Amino acid sequence: MSRPPYLSQEQTQVRIEWMRSFSILGKLDNFAKRLLDIFAATVGLFFLLPFFALIGILIKRDSPGPVIFRGKRLGKNGRIFQMLKFRTMYDNPISYDGPRLTCKYDDRITPFGSWLRNTKVNELPQLWNVLIGDMSLVGPRPEDNVIGNDWDENTRKAILSVRPGITSPASILYHDEESLLSKDNIIEDYFKNILPDKMRLDLLYVRNRSFGSDLDIILWTLIIIVPITIQETIPEGYLFSGLFARFINRYAFWYLIDIITTLLVIAIVGWLWRIQIPLNWGIQNLTILAIVLAFIFSGVNSILRLDRIEWSSATTNNVIVLALSGWFVTFVWWLFNYFLLAYHWFNLEPLPTSMILIIGFLAQVGFIASRFRYRIISAIANIWLSWRRNVLDIGEKVLIVGAGENLSTANWLLKRNEFQYIFKIIGVVDDNIPSKHGMLLNGCLVLGCVADLPKIVKKEKIGVIVFTTLNIPQDIKEYADNLKTNSNVRLIFLDNLSNIISQQLTSPVVPLAYSSWSEGYLKYLALHDVITGLPNQILFENSLRHAIALAKRYKTQPKVMFIDLDISKNNQKIEQKTWNEIIRKVTERLQKIRRESDTLAFLGIYGFAFIFDNNCDDNAIKTIVKRILKSLTQPIHFKGLTIILSTTIHISTEFENSSTVMESGKEGILLDYLIANRQIYQDII
Repeated sequence: MSRPPYLSQEQTQVRIEWMRSFSILGKLDNFAKRLLDIFAATVGLFFLLPFFALIGILIKRDSPGPVIFRGKRLGKNGRIFQMLKFRTMYDNPISYDGPRLTCKYDDRITPFGSWLRNTKVNELPQLWNVLIGDMSLVGPRPEDNVIGNDWDENTRKAILSVRPGITSPASILYHDEESLLSKDNIIEDYFKNILPDKMRLDLLYVRNRSFGSDLDIILWTLIIIVPITIQETIPEGYLFSGLFARFINRYAFWYLIDIITTLLVIAIVGWLWRIQIPLNWGIQNLTILAIVLAFIFSGVNSILRLDRIEWSSATTNNVIVLALSGWFVTFVWWLFNYFLLAYHWFNLEPLPTSMILIIGFLAQVGFIASRFRYRIISAIANIWLSWRRNVLDIGEKVLIVGAGENLSTANWLLKRNEFQYIFKIIGVVDDNIPSKHGMLLNGCLVLGCVADLPKIVKKEKIGVIVFTTLNIPQDIKEYADNLKTNSNVRLIFLDNLSNIISQQLTSPVVPLAYSSWSEGYLKYLALHDVITGLPNQILFENSLRHAIALAKRYKTQPKVMFIDLDISKNNQKIEQKTWNEIIRKVTERLQKIRRESDTLAFLGIYGFAFIFDNNCDDNAIKTIVKRILKSLTQPIHFKGLTIILSTTIHISTEFENSSTVMESGKEGILLDYLIANRQIYQDII
């Protein structure tokens, strides 16, 4: 499930947990979890009752006081409950008035209490909390209500959206927590070195929990109690996907789904077939046949490693292999049917070949649909939403220029969940595909060539033009810029996105799955220039609006500086890669000049820009300009070339009508206003 941009991960988890409680699988999982809690707690309390009595006697002999300690803890949805433990401290005011945390050599712990803590036996009375529903066998460890009140509100809601547990991934990895805390600075050590990671693990558990993972965590908990393995470090991934979770998620679940699918298909086809021709197989034999076919299908999938695929993000190749697996099973069934006819096995009549093929085909449809159910539902929903947007004319109209390899990227990005009500793609124009006019290309209608831009913009009322080509000719840039000025159309260039894709394909800097294609990184790309890493035009204008608002509130005067670079006098031909390297080196020089309070951005064809929003006076501006000119007049050496830049600096201090421009609500208008009113800075003394 994707996360809306206005929700944090913790807020999203609360919503997912709420939705989970209403889903069928979520209800079954919660029911199985609660059933396990009740069964284990009942059996445990019954058989451990004599052991509890012995522990109680030893505690009384060790030190005077109650056998059971009751502490206030945060439960599900923030409800406070009394958590039970065997008492491990001396029953005196020092124990209760001291720190709410303990370390290994805490003077408040009794000799027998130390053994109880090391073996985790002191936690066993919490089986009663599990039985009455305050806790679960597995869940985030319940935190002291005083400490929990200092948590971030979103994190608190996410962790407390489930019942706390006797054990958890965090309690397994930090089973020796008390030895990690120093006696002299126990509170600071806990909050600085342990609590952040425990909360991270608790959030991971809440997001990824399942009945199978709970069984794995219980198993790992029993393992770490054994002295031989207590020092071993368990890989974090195995805590959330161990033996039970993998068996259930990869094998048992899909085997059950495949059996149900096969049974339904055989039942429907068999019933329809019996209307025409009698079948002497019987319900029992057909059921056995469905189970065997599903078992063979699951076995073949395991051999082909299809059981390791996350079907929500499967590729076309995975679908093809899945289909081949299903047809292989159909062939095996047909072969069995042939030998049944030849050798009269099991005293059963062979099934018609046409019936086998129909069942095989429909079973294939069922197998694929069950694995791609969310993507199918999502596709249907997107078709419906797209139709609704067309009917209601929702979203700013977008025209894409360039039908090359980046068209699919631009198309996919503009149709993301966070943009689906903001943009509406009208079509694409390109000079290189005249034969495709009027056809759909990657879901976009080809409307014509670049020369048709003015007509299309006027007719369709285009608000945004997206350029997907890597190298845009200068005449087209000027043409588009004039169109933008005359028609109030915003321009977006995907050169940066194309550059990073090319870089990742030739010499990847970081794994694609982690960085380049992650949701957060795509949002970063939408607001930053990839070549320089600086804010782009969109983020620059947001910062500009913020600076103007602050200036109006505090009655200050912001200033905007534009830096234009020109190398045409010294170098007639500069390749795109060389130009990118020049831009990077200029960025490095400007970053050294930029102060902490300044905003530095790269605006593409408009060059670099500074925002000075701290009431920067004329003397400060002179100093900054001198430093910029001194830095940028230094030659740039790259691959044997010596490049000298010609720099022009403009200053814009015209903000009288900026409020009116800002109220228009259109992006790009404020920047156009400042550029139109900028002046060349000549007072350099």
